[in-house]
Amino acid sequence: DLTNVTVTDPLTGLTENVGDLAANAEVEFTTTYIVTAADITNGSITNTATAEGVDPNGDTVEGADSITITLEGIVDGGSIEVTKTANVSNYAEEGDEIVYTITVRNNGTVDLTDVTVTDPLTGLDVTIATLPANSEEVYTETYIVTAADITNGSITNTASAEGTDPNGDTIEGTDSITVTLEGIVDGGSIEVTKTANVSNYAEEGDEIVYTITVRNNGTVDLTDVTVTDPLTGLDTTIPTLAANSEQVFTETYIVTAADITNGSITNTATAEGTDPNGDTIEGADSITVTLEGIVEGGSIEVTKTADVSNYAEEGDEIVYTITVRNNGTVDLTDVTVTDPLTGLTENVGDLAANAEVEFTTTYIVTAADITNGSITNTASAEGTD
Repeated sequence: DLTNVTVTDPLTGLTENVGDLAANAEVEFTTTYIVTAADITNGSITNTATAEGVDPNGDTVEGADSITITLEGIVDGGSIEVTKTANVSNYAEEGDEIVYTITVRNNGTVDLTDVTVTDPLTGLDVTIATLPANSEEVYTETYIVTAADITNGSITNTASAEGTDPNGDTIEGTDSITVTLEGIVDGGSIEVTKTANVSNYAEEGDEIVYTITVRNNGTVDLTDVTVTDPLTGLDTTIPTLAANSEQVFTETYIVTAADITNGSITNTATAEGTDPNGDTIEGADSITVTLEGIVEGGSIEVTKTADVSNYAEEGDEIVYTITVRNNGTVDLTDVTVTDPLTGLTENVGDLAANAEVEFTTTYIVTAADITNGSITNTASAEGTD
């Protein structure tokens, strides 16, 4: 057994006289500490508690234990964290300026000496004699975009820092950032763009020339890029499509009788390749060329004619022809046609794209028409796309 046992914890101010403490027995204390501004600056709090008592021989017996609690983000021992940022995420042309901010932080609990900071791209090369625990140095460096950067499509910049801890060990940190050319996607990406030399065709046999541009607008090369255009029969493979590069294909298509009936030609080109990770990268684009007079989407055109341009007397007969045309590229449903003057009301039902229906309806001239001197007749059609 021990007698006159005292427990102290200077950090929290705890001082307790336990008195006697039997063999193989223990006591427990809870004590509280409030973090100070100095602890934030220091980056860690080390707390040591001690106990002392007297054994039956009159000898003093002691024990102690310590614990270190660190600031969030702080690593016990030596550690360097390098953070690199740029003032822009993209560049557009040669001569553009990129401003990099490089933060070198000692996020360890011990001071570091002879910390060298380098950024080969901007030419930064500096040495910090001593970088205390939980402190940092910030550098601002400028880089001017070159013609080669436009060709490459991206600029990757790496900054590194290296220092020595109290044990003589080397502590290192690094960080990289990539700034891309406008329109470039980090990683693997394919963009397919399809254009036609005309927006409309008129008759069977007309020629449409399609231009298909397959662009690798990513930052890595793609391999085995297959390009297909079923309408024109294009089916080719590009062995390697470098980052920020493109291939252009020109294909010709001859309008068929079916295209006249359909009223539009939709053509889709696709490209598919493999990135350095083995992942499949795809892209596609479509373009629609319409028959002359055809409107993209839903559209109804009503045309009304009469078999005469004049009437002479009451009782004359006028024969009207009403043509209802779906001059859109989509089918219409529940199409109804009305001509209040003649009493015509027709439910056409479905009316396919680039199709039409025709109605003939008769009107007998009245005495009022003779008095009025003219007859205006309006027919209307309505459907759902």
